[in-house]
Amino acid sequence: MDKSKEANNEHSAILKTFFIKKINQDKINRKIKKQKKVSKKHKPLTFDFDQNQFRLVDKNNVAVLSVSRIAKRNTEELAIKNKTKIDKNKKEILKTKYQLLFEYKDIENYGNIYKDVIEPREEANKKYQKHIDQFENHKKEKMKDYQESLTRIHNQQEPVVLELKSKTGGNDSINKAENMQSYIEYQSELYQLSRENYLNSLNIDESAIKPI
Repeated sequence: MDKSKEANNEHSAILKTFFIKKINQDKINRKIKKQKKVSKKHKPLTFDFDQNQFRLVDKNNVAVLSVSRIAKRNTEELAIKNKTKIDKNKKEILKTKYQLLFEYKDIENYGNIYKDVIEPREEANKKYQKHIDQFENHKKEKMKDYQESLTRIHNQQEPVVLELKSKTGGNDSINKAENMQSYIEYQSELYQLSRENYLNSLNIDESAIKPI
Protein backbone atom coordinates (compact mmCIF):
# COMPACT_ATOMS: atom_id res chain seq x y z
CA MET A 1 0.00 0.00 0.00
CA ASP A 2 1.45 3.41 -0.96
CA LYS A 3 1.89 6.15 1.63
CA SER A 4 -1.04 8.29 0.39
CA LYS A 5 -3.51 5.38 0.64
CA GLU A 6 -2.14 4.43 4.06
CA ALA A 7 -2.55 8.04 5.25
CA ASN A 8 -6.12 8.17 3.89
CA ASN A 9 -7.04 4.90 5.63
CA GLU A 10 -5.55 6.15 8.90
CA HIS A 11 -7.45 9.45 8.64
CA SER A 12 -10.70 7.58 7.83
CA ALA A 13 -10.30 5.56 11.03
CA ILE A 14 -9.70 8.73 13.08
CA LEU A 15 -12.68 10.40 11.41
CA LYS A 16 -14.91 7.40 12.17
CA THR A 17 -13.87 7.47 15.83
CA PHE A 18 -14.66 11.20 16.03
CA PHE A 19 -18.18 10.76 14.66
CA ILE A 20 -18.87 7.83 16.99
CA LYS A 21 -17.99 10.19 19.85
CA LYS A 22 -20.19 12.88 18.27
CA ILE A 23 -23.17 10.48 18.20
CA ASN A 24 -22.59 9.66 21.87
CA GLN A 25 -22.33 13.38 22.64
CA ASP A 26 -25.62 14.01 20.82
CA LYS A 27 -27.29 11.50 23.17
CA ILE A 28 -25.78 13.27 26.20
CA ASN A 29 -26.97 16.66 24.89
CA ARG A 30 -30.52 15.35 24.51
CA LYS A 31 -30.50 13.99 28.07
CA ILE A 32 -29.21 17.30 29.43
CA LYS A 33 -31.92 19.22 27.54
CA LYS A 34 -34.58 16.92 28.96
CA GLN A 35 -33.02 17.39 32.43
CA LYS A 36 -32.24 13.73 32.82
CA LYS A 37 -29.45 12.60 35.14
CA VAL A 38 -26.00 12.37 33.57
CA SER A 39 -22.52 12.12 35.02
CA LYS A 40 -21.04 15.46 36.16
CA LYS A 41 -18.09 14.88 33.83
CA HIS A 42 -20.45 15.09 30.85
CA LYS A 43 -20.90 18.62 29.51
CA PRO A 44 -23.05 19.84 26.60
CA LEU A 45 -20.89 20.15 23.49
CA THR A 46 -21.86 21.54 20.10
CA PHE A 47 -20.80 20.15 16.75
CA ASP A 48 -18.98 22.71 14.59
CA PHE A 49 -16.87 22.55 11.44
CA ASP A 50 -15.24 24.46 8.62
CA GLN A 51 -13.32 23.42 5.51
CA ASN A 52 -10.27 22.40 7.58
CA GLN A 53 -11.66 20.75 10.69
CA PHE A 54 -14.55 18.99 12.47
CA ARG A 55 -14.86 19.73 16.19
CA LEU A 56 -16.98 19.52 19.32
CA VAL A 57 -16.93 22.85 21.14
CA ASP A 58 -18.01 23.97 24.61
CA LYS A 59 -20.20 26.95 25.52
CA ASN A 60 -17.20 29.25 25.01
CA ASN A 61 -16.67 27.89 21.50
CA VAL A 62 -13.43 26.21 22.57
CA ALA A 63 -12.73 22.89 20.83
CA VAL A 64 -12.80 19.96 23.27
CA LEU A 65 -12.37 17.38 20.53
CA SER A 66 -11.35 17.94 16.91
CA VAL A 67 -10.21 16.13 13.78
CA SER A 68 -8.76 17.57 10.60
CA ARG A 69 -10.49 17.38 7.24
CA ILE A 70 -8.30 16.17 4.38
CA ALA A 71 -7.38 19.08 2.14
CA LYS A 72 -9.65 19.25 -0.87
CA ARG A 73 -9.22 20.66 -4.33
CA ASN A 74 -11.87 22.57 -6.19
CA THR A 75 -13.10 19.65 -8.29
CA GLU A 76 -15.30 21.87 -10.43
CA GLU A 77 -12.11 23.48 -11.76
CA LEU A 78 -10.54 20.06 -12.33
CA ALA A 79 -13.61 18.91 -14.25
CA ILE A 80 -13.47 22.02 -16.45
CA LYS A 81 -9.75 21.47 -17.11
CA ASN A 82 -10.38 17.86 -18.11
CA LYS A 83 -13.22 18.91 -20.41
CA THR A 84 -10.91 21.50 -22.00
CA LYS A 85 -8.27 18.81 -22.56
CA ILE A 86 -10.87 16.55 -24.19
CA ASP A 87 -11.92 19.35 -26.56
CA LYS A 88 -8.30 20.12 -27.43
CA ASN A 89 -7.57 16.47 -28.17
CA LYS A 90 -10.72 16.14 -30.29
CA LYS A 91 -9.70 19.15 -32.38
CA GLU A 92 -6.20 17.73 -32.88
CA ILE A 93 -7.62 14.32 -33.89
CA LEU A 94 -10.06 15.94 -36.33
CA LYS A 95 -7.30 18.13 -37.77
CA THR A 96 -5.08 15.09 -38.32
CA LYS A 97 -7.88 13.14 -40.01
CA TYR A 98 -8.61 16.08 -42.35
CA GLN A 99 -4.92 16.33 -43.21
CA LEU A 100 -4.93 12.65 -44.12
CA LEU A 101 -8.21 12.97 -46.05
CA PHE A 102 -6.94 15.86 -48.16
CA GLU A 103 -3.48 14.32 -48.42
CA TYR A 104 -1.65 17.01 -46.49
CA LYS A 105 -0.16 14.03 -44.70
CA ASP A 106 1.04 10.84 -46.37
CA ILE A 107 -1.87 8.37 -46.18
CA GLU A 108 0.60 5.50 -46.54
CA ASN A 109 2.06 6.55 -43.21
CA TYR A 110 -1.38 6.31 -41.55
CA GLY A 111 -0.33 3.47 -39.21
CA ASN A 112 2.45 5.51 -37.61
CA ILE A 113 0.34 8.68 -37.54
CA TYR A 114 -2.52 6.83 -35.83
CA LYS A 115 -0.15 5.30 -33.28
CA ASP A 116 1.74 8.53 -32.54
CA VAL A 117 -1.02 11.17 -32.81
CA ILE A 118 -4.56 9.79 -32.81
CA GLU A 119 -4.49 6.77 -30.49
CA PRO A 120 -2.75 8.47 -27.51
CA ARG A 121 -5.27 11.32 -27.59
CA GLU A 122 -8.25 8.96 -27.85
CA GLU A 123 -6.98 6.94 -24.88
CA ALA A 124 -6.34 10.10 -22.85
CA ASN A 125 -9.88 11.29 -23.59
CA LYS A 126 -11.32 8.02 -22.28
CA LYS A 127 -9.47 8.58 -18.99
CA TYR A 128 -10.51 12.23 -18.76
CA GLN A 129 -14.14 11.29 -19.44
CA LYS A 130 -14.02 8.50 -16.86
CA HIS A 131 -12.87 10.96 -14.20
CA ILE A 132 -15.53 13.48 -15.20
CA ASP A 133 -18.22 10.78 -15.00
CA GLN A 134 -16.96 9.73 -11.55
CA PHE A 135 -17.12 13.35 -10.41
CA GLU A 136 -20.66 13.85 -11.73
CA ASN A 137 -21.85 10.58 -10.16
CA HIS A 138 -20.28 11.56 -6.86
CA LYS A 139 -22.12 14.89 -6.96
CA LYS A 140 -25.41 13.10 -7.67
CA GLU A 141 -24.86 10.71 -4.73
CA LYS A 142 -24.10 13.62 -2.39
CA MET A 143 -27.22 15.46 -3.53
CA LYS A 144 -29.34 12.32 -3.13
CA ASP A 145 -28.07 11.86 0.45
CA TYR A 146 -28.77 15.52 1.18
CA GLN A 147 -32.33 15.34 -0.18
CA GLU A 148 -33.06 12.15 1.76
CA SER A 149 -31.79 13.71 5.01
CA LEU A 150 -33.75 16.88 4.31
CA THR A 151 -36.97 14.91 3.75
CA ARG A 152 -36.40 12.83 6.88
CA ILE A 153 -35.97 15.89 9.12
CA HIS A 154 -38.97 17.68 7.58
CA ASN A 155 -41.13 14.56 8.10
CA GLN A 156 -40.05 14.38 11.74
CA GLN A 157 -40.66 18.10 12.21
CA GLU A 158 -44.11 18.18 10.57
CA PRO A 159 -46.10 16.70 13.51
CA VAL A 160 -44.40 19.20 15.84
CA VAL A 161 -45.40 22.10 13.60
CA LEU A 162 -49.00 20.84 13.49
CA GLU A 163 -49.08 20.58 17.28
CA LEU A 164 -47.79 24.14 17.61
CA LYS A 165 -50.53 25.38 15.28
CA SER A 166 -53.28 23.46 17.06
CA LYS A 167 -55.40 25.00 19.81
CA THR A 168 -56.10 22.51 22.57
CA GLY A 169 -56.88 22.92 26.24
CA GLY A 170 -55.44 21.30 29.34
CA ASN A 171 -51.66 21.19 29.35
CA ASP A 172 -51.48 23.35 26.24
CA SER A 173 -48.73 25.65 27.48
CA ILE A 174 -46.54 22.72 28.62
CA ASN A 175 -47.01 20.84 25.35
CA LYS A 176 -46.27 23.92 23.28
CA ALA A 177 -43.08 24.58 25.26
CA GLU A 178 -41.90 21.01 24.61
CA ASN A 179 -42.92 21.21 20.95
CA MET A 180 -41.18 24.55 20.54
CA GLN A 181 -37.99 23.03 21.94
CA SER A 182 -38.28 20.12 19.49
CA TYR A 183 -38.99 22.53 16.64
CA ILE A 184 -35.84 24.54 17.44
CA GLU A 185 -33.77 21.33 17.57
CA TYR A 186 -35.05 20.28 14.14
CA GLN A 187 -34.33 23.76 12.78
CA SER A 188 -30.79 23.43 14.10
CA GLU A 189 -30.43 20.07 12.34
CA LEU A 190 -31.67 21.64 9.09
CA TYR A 191 -29.16 24.47 9.45
CA GLN A 192 -26.25 22.08 10.03
CA LEU A 193 -27.37 19.93 7.11
CA SER A 194 -27.63 22.96 4.82
CA ARG A 195 -24.21 24.20 5.91
CA GLU A 196 -22.59 20.82 5.30
CA ASN A 197 -24.25 20.56 1.90
CA TYR A 198 -22.94 24.03 0.99
CA LEU A 199 -19.35 23.08 1.82
CA ASN A 200 -19.68 19.81 -0.07
CA SER A 201 -21.01 21.68 -3.10
CA LEU A 202 -17.84 23.77 -3.11
CA ASN A 203 -15.46 20.87 -2.68
CA ILE A 204 -15.94 17.17 -3.26
CA ASP A 205 -13.32 14.58 -2.29
CA GLU A 206 -10.18 14.77 -4.36
CA SER A 207 -10.56 11.09 -5.14
CA ALA A 208 -13.73 11.83 -7.11
CA ILE A 209 -11.72 13.24 -10.00
CA LYS A 210 -8.01 13.41 -10.74
CA PRO A 211 -6.22 15.38 -13.46
CA ILE A 212 -3.97 13.38 -15.78
